Amino acid sequence: MMMTEDGKSSPEFLDILYSYANEEDEEIRVPQNKRPSCSRCSRPITVCLCPYLPEKPVAIETNVYILQHPLEESRNLTTVPILCECLPTDKVQIIKGKKFSLRRFPKVAELMKSPNTLLLYPDSEAEDIEAIPQAPGGQPYNLVLLDGTWGQAKGMFLHNEVFSWPKKVKLNHSTKSKFVIRTQPNDMSLSTLESTAVALAALERRPEIVDVGVKLCTECV
Repeated sequence: MMMTEDGKSSPEFLDILYSYANEEDEEIRVPQNKRPSCSRCSRPITVCLCPYLPEKPVAIETNVYILQHPLEESRNLTTVPILCECLPTDKVQIIKGKKFSLRRFPKVAELMKSPNTLLLYPDSEAEDIEAIPQAPGGQPYNLVLLDGTWGQAKGMFLHNEVFSWPKKVKLNHSTKSKFVIRTQPNDMSLSTLESTAVALAALERRPEIVDVGVKLCTECV
């Protein structure tokens, strides 16, 4: 066991212990030979989505941050690589992790303290994103999404104090997910790509952004 000079458990050991204690929805995976994938959209070559991507990245003012569960990157059905190809590279950032402690992720803590940060998570305190006014003072919003299965995202939210700091927002929509090849908690749950598109359409006051996400998820099927 890793100990400090005063005999107490070190922060590194506690982080490792936490990691092992919160694997409730993670399963052991046996490495398998994967089909050749597109280096751009990360989809198998036979179902490459590049022909359906926007000719140019969708210009936005909002800064998008995807906090991705470590297991999500390896899933064949993740939509984040597609999302990154739709937006300017300086407007979207992926941060991988499960336990975002102040010591290990100081920049995430700084992000969560910003008054312009909005966390997309449908808890009881979340406000309708359609009711959020335009960003004050010309400063763009920071839109934060938790990427993973519903169980993983919920676990990340509940076990990270920093996620209680920013304003929470939720989507007000009546569109069923087009990404039907991956199980969702209910008919109204959306993929990360679709959720980002709906949220950006509201914050940017540009409803046409929704069509980009819906079209791509339709082609995924």
